[in-house]
Amino acid sequence: GSIDMQNSEVFQEGLRMRPVKLFKRGELNEEVWNLFADNCRIPSLNWGDMTACVAALAKAETRLRRLAERYGRGEIERAMYATMDRTEALARAVLAEIPQGSYTFTEYFEDDYVSEVPVRIVVKLTARGDGTVELDYTGSDPQVRAALNLPTGNMNHHPFLAMSVVNYVVTQSEAIHINAGILRCIDLVLPEASVVNASFPAACGMRFTTAMRVHDLVLGALTKAMPGKVPVAGSGVLVVTYISTSELGGAGRVVVANPVSGGSGASGERDGISGAEMSVAFLRNVPVEVLEAEAPVVVRRFSLAPDSEGPGQYRGGFGVAYELEIKHPSAVVVMRGKDRQRFCAWGAGGGMAGTTSGNTGTRRNSESHDIGKRTVYRAELGEVIRLWGGGGGGFGDPFERDPELVATDVAAGLVSVERAREVYRVVIANGTVDAKATAALRGRRRNTGNDFDFGSARTEWERVHGLAAERIADWLPTLPVAVRRYAQAEAYRHLHEGGPGPYHADAIDTALATVGAALGQQSTALQQAAQ
Repeated sequence: GSIDMQNSEVFQEGLRMRPVKLFKRGELNEEVWNLFADNCRIPSLNWGDMTACVAALAKAETRLRRLAERYGRGEIERAMYATMDRTEALARAVLAEIPQGSYTFTEYFEDDYVSEVPVRIVVKLTARGDGTVELDYTGSDPQVRAALNLPTGNMNHHPFLAMSVVNYVVTQSEAIHINAGILRCIDLVLPEASVVNASFPAACGMRFTTAMRVHDLVLGALTKAMPGKVPVAGSGVLVVTYISTSELGGAGRVVVANPVSGGSGASGERDGISGAEMSVAFLRNVPVEVLEAEAPVVVRRFSLAPDSEGPGQYRGGFGVAYELEIKHPSAVVVMRGKDRQRFCAWGAGGGMAGTTSGNTGTRRNSESHDIGKRTVYRAELGEVIRLWGGGGGGFGDPFERDPELVATDVAAGLVSVERAREVYRVVIANGTVDAKATAALRGRRRNTGNDFDFGSARTEWERVHGLAAERIADWLPTLPVAVRRYAQAEAYRHLHEGGPGPYHADAIDTALATVGAALGQQSTALQQAAQ
């Protein structure tokens, strides 16, 4: 379909149309509808969706007209603005409680589907003390040749880039309604042609994957400002899975199998939620019975993944484990939104990182193989597709978790006896807590180290590339937009060719000078050719 992470420009993402009326004076414009129908695999079902939307809009129009007849248009407009003004005032009171200062945080996509170079996103959250905050994304990577790019239309109050702040505000009082009044309190600084403010013709079909990562990014800054007051990182993935089959005569069918998610992050007050992500509105599952009736599959497993949580005094939520057996000889499995297969959700306050996500295929009489990040996968008859979402990060020292809560997770099959002992220092014997043995183990305190636990893969990446990432980020804005991501990848390539790192200033400067000189020579050659 048109939503594929490996698309490199918007022209690959389906039919592009300027706004055009599907209905004129209450009559269907069949020429416009035919454009849609000719580009859909199942136009009859899409037509049902479309008419449902039209019916909802018609009902809304009727009710709004009734209000206008009763109160007058001017009074309705004043009420709308008064509602936003009230929300703004309440939101300012909440945001004024954030300790005044600036808090910087970094998140990553572990690659851009083109190279193995991670995509770096940076935010500096500044709490001004007057009930407003600024989110400055300067230092974030340039837009990529993949569908991760988030276009904003240069909106200074784009909701995707402020979602965590909005969520924080509305959870502080039931009196605060979700509307644009909250966004008035949040200013954005967005670097041009970046992955969080993409320019045409960047591909952007998977932009909500970026919105999910930005959600965790801003939570990180808020955690620095107010440890434990907001959740730590969740799994950061929502792998929406489809089954597509073709029949004789060219007829096809596409069925949504399930959104495979992970667990949400813990806070300083409660555990994370299992099998659901707050950044995607806790999207729910497709019932097994419905899926098996609609698609040629057998669901072999649909459960929470044991030992997938980020340990802590408050643990992260457990991820989902999902297995499908394919019962069709020409099935295509589409799995979009993959990430966090190397860099897991971070924990804080002594809490530990969550676990990674992944997917495998097991064909008949074969060993399982890693599917990786392929969006479109052609499955064989009888093949078993396994997907799992990672767990959310934990908060607080896991040695301080209530042993009875650990025992409850063990009894539910969510935490193994071995993990309870090794990670939480809780000894389970015959299904109950051995209090004496637990106290002895917990007498040897855990060295929690840094406030944040990013997991081994990200920690190692930053150990080797941390300074290089900073220097390259400062250098890229001096280059033309079209070559920035290429230049970034080339700079890393030169560094890697020089040895395994860590990379220091001299090696970084040499790599940047080499790449810059090569780009200058190419530019000169192109100008001469044009003449």
